[in-house]
Amino acid sequence: MTFHPEKIVGVSEGPGRFLHLTMPEGIVQLPALTIGGISYAPGTYGSTAIVPVLDGRCEFTLENLKQPPVFRSWQQW
Repeated sequence: MTFHPEKIVGVSEGPGRFLHLTMPEGIVQLPALTIGGISYAPGTYGSTAIVPVLDGRCEFTLENLKQPPVFRSWQQW
């Protein structure tokens, strides 16, 4: 695992398991877990993220959930 100020990037190999990771200071909103290009909501407990990894090789990223653009008026939609 590599810890960055705003995300964690990891690779797991072997049997599936649950990882309990301390979230970095830069994760300031709902975290998103991306595995195989698909985003999921990880379990959380305070500043701990609970990340399930799959059997075999599993690459993942834990970071802030990307937010859609917020427009000031409905005409911009």
